[in-house]
Amino acid sequence: MTIASIQQDTLRAKRLRQAGQFAEAKRLYLIVLQADPTHAQANDGMGGVELALGNPAAALGFFMAALESDPVCSQYWINYIETLLQLGQLDAAREVLALAVQQGMHGAALDALMLRLDGRAHPLDALTPLADSNVKVEPPSDQITELLTLFSEKKYADVLLVAGKMTADYPLFALGWKMLGAVLKLTGWHEAALTAMQTSVVLSPFDAQAQGNLGVAFKDLGRFEEAVASFRQALQINPDYAQAHCNLGATLKALNRPADAEASYRKALQLAPDYAEAYSNLGIVLQASGRWADAETCFVQALQLKPDLLEARSNLGHLFLENGRFLDAETCYRQVLQSAPDNAEAHSALGNVYMKLDRLDEAVACFRHAIELKPDFVVAHSNLIFALDLSGELTPATLYEERKRWNAVHAAHLDPSRPHLNVADAERRLRIGYVSADFKAHSAAYAFGNMLVNFDAGCFDVIAYSNTLVEDDLSLVFQRAVTGWRNIVGLSDEAVACRIREDQIDILVDLSGHTAGNRLLVFARKPAPIQISAWGYAAGTGLSAMDVLFSDRVVIPPAEQALYSEKISYLPSLICSFMPFNYPAVNELPALSAGTVTFGSFNRLVKSSEAVYAAWAKILLAVPGSRMILKTHELDDAVVSARVAGYFVRAGVEVGRIVLQGKTSREAHLAAFNQIDIALDPFPHGGGMTAIEGLMMGVPVITLRWPTMVGRVSASIMTTLGLTDWIAQTPQEYVDMAVQKAANLQSLSALRGRLRGIFSTSIIGDQQAYVRCVEQEYRRLWREWCVHQSAGQ
Repeated sequence: MTIASIQQDTLRAKRLRQAGQFAEAKRLYLIVLQADPTHAQANDGMGGVELALGNPAAALGFFMAALESDPVCSQYWINYIETLLQLGQLDAAREVLALAVQQGMHGAALDALMLRLDGRAHPLDALTPLADSNVKVEPPSDQITELLTLFSEKKYADVLLVAGKMTADYPLFALGWKMLGAVLKLTGWHEAALTAMQTSVVLSPFDAQAQGNLGVAFKDLGRFEEAVASFRQALQINPDYAQAHCNLGATLKALNRPADAEASYRKALQLAPDYAEAYSNLGIVLQASGRWADAETCFVQALQLKPDLLEARSNLGHLFLENGRFLDAETCYRQVLQSAPDNAEAHSALGNVYMKLDRLDEAVACFRHAIELKPDFVVAHSNLIFALDLSGELTPATLYEERKRWNAVHAAHLDPSRPHLNVADAERRLRIGYVSADFKAHSAAYAFGNMLVNFDAGCFDVIAYSNTLVEDDLSLVFQRAVTGWRNIVGLSDEAVACRIREDQIDILVDLSGHTAGNRLLVFARKPAPIQISAWGYAAGTGLSAMDVLFSDRVVIPPAEQALYSEKISYLPSLICSFMPFNYPAVNELPALSAGTVTFGSFNRLVKSSEAVYAAWAKILLAVPGSRMILKTHELDDAVVSARVAGYFVRAGVEVGRIVLQGKTSREAHLAAFNQIDIALDPFPHGGGMTAIEGLMMGVPVITLRWPTMVGRVSASIMTTLGLTDWIAQTPQEYVDMAVQKAANLQSLSALRGRLRGIFSTSIIGDQQAYVRCVEQEYRRLWREWCVHQSAGQ
């Protein structure tokens, strides 16, 4: 067998084992081990199969072989020690654990084993072989009553002691293992809970609740397929087990099977119409599929049945936030915090509301508080980074420091330093992987879409790893175009990283940065030889495992490269444009017929600051009769609209000169550019795709080149187009430039007629040309990696 075929058979066997197809998995593992008896992964896999088939003695030999082949893999040590425990060989387990520690092995799982083996905190160290014919079968009834009473009173420490002694004295008594598994799960011993629950099921195979508990244990460990099998077994025993239907629904949702999840939740509610948690979970599935009214009904019903169900109230807040009902969302999260003031998730969600309400300082405070309450809250920390990027007061160096903190807390320890087995052939066909939560109609997709649709299929394979919750027509366009499509919604970061390694990706590209739905912790595990952050939010990740950041010399000048953890790779332009739709025709300059100039900004309000509103007001006051159109979905909220209008009124601008428009269809949104003569870019966070849309509609944009990266994207675009006379260097120059441009309508009119052509023939607008430039860079980076491999670096 070739090395490649051995690896492929090992991966196939692993998938079969995870799916419970043990006989076929065993057949493949044996084929691999015939060719390479020292293959560590195959030996470990065979050990897992033998354990699943009830043969721990046989499993022990395979785990030993795996450990001998790869003694630096902590999981092999753990598997070997766990099997010794199952065989009742406690002294041997202690000796092996001591040897593992001497070899420098460490980690939570080994620490847990140490506690178990020295008797300090874990009751399973007294495990007796179940085959012992002298074992007593059932404890006295008073001991059983004591155990159940302690559990109902939530005296979990006492339950651990009593249940641990009971399983040692009466190892064939299923209820003891069942109660032990339940309390271990509640106290955070998930692996040990799984062992206890598996024992309970073996001893009492027709106990539906025990099967359901086992399913929950598998689900908590991310072993979703095994969880599904356990829940289905529970429902075979008791088809009317509503909780098992609900838990099955949650697992199917994690596997991104929303229709099946919905059916399970509805079955649970059919059996138990007052099941508040099932209503809340059903609402999540309905919301993800865009059925917002039905989802709201479910959340409200859950709260009517159980007003203190904080999860349902948070879910309702998420729904309101997604639908632009920001004040309703704020109310929901504040109600959660009234009951649970230390709920970190609610603080972070409230920060997201404040971002939408253009209350940046309050948003930052919420994110910081969430992190104080839960230091490992990676999503809140990414939210904080995004919010700080919007601040007009922080330097690039300060923003970089926060990214380095993010990496140190959440990511740096995850890099396994495992070698990559990709073939180091500089000129071979390459496999490019793209990871994003935005493979849909989203502004980020209009920046990176070309890379999925217009790649050179003769030289590259493209695999998309989609963390997109709700797919649409554009998602289907991407699915049809790429070589492979992997839906990773609900999968753990470790599982995704393993899949990327199995797919033998050569270059892995992050398209999200620190925006919502990012999977940066996948990149932290370094599943590909070369890792790049680009396009979607290419503002620097801070990730030590990220090799390259794509940019251009306007957005990141050479002198600032040291402020990024990644190596900067310059493209002709930071941004590209993907246009899978038709733009309306460009109309005549509106000012020629209206007799006055109309300015406009169609950017999200969170990108603006009080300073930009002040600048816009100065422009309007300096250009007689002019007006300003602001258009974004946040303006559908009356309170937000009043807040924005207030900035202008307080500056002396008549309210009638301010036109506020909300969300519309894409066609209507693009057509709305026909109302404006000059676009005004916000600051400190400038536009990107909004500027491109305006340019395609003949509307030039005045932009202020800001000191931070996120404030330079429009300046990059205008530089690429040769329109540097539209880039201001100071706020006052920004105002003066707008007034000057508005005074020359003939020049504006001529430029309006030429802009679409200028844009379409530039490197930004020429979709094929931009992709070829990027692919040349991919090839250059790959050749460098191959040289390093050859040099043994």
